[in-house]
Amino acid sequence: MDKSFISRRSFCILSGLSGVAGVVLIMLSFIINSGPPPGTTTAELIKFGQQNYAKVLWGAWLQAVGPVLIVLFAFALVHLVGATQRLAGWMTFFGATILMAVSLVEITFYISALSSDPALMPSISLKLISAVHTFTS
Repeated sequence: MDKSFISRRSFCILSGLSGVAGVVLIMLSFIINSGPPPGTTTAELIKFGQQNYAKVLWGAWLQAVGPVLIVLFAFALVHLVGATQRLAGWMTFFGATILMAVSLVEITFYISALSSDPALMPSISLKLISAVHTFTS
């Protein structure tokens, strides 16, 4: 067997696994970090953040790593079909950049919502997360 075939096959398998793992990690992030109930007061948000600190951080981490794996999968597809210099490839790169930017902004707000200094920080952060969801919908 040709070494390049084995290398390409391994690349394809690892790329596919990367995409699947990315989706699984994002799903887990939403299961782990379900967020506070709607309409909670600032005091309730602070209490929720204190009680669920580790869950929120794990969810944020998973939500950061999941899209990276999905982007790696998308970039691998672009590479495999030879579209790195075509419009479809550039559109994929642009979409991946937007996905990562939105994901990282949202994660920043999740982590900032855990801070109770100033006291309105959790409320402000959740409103910003909602704004990101509205903007990207």
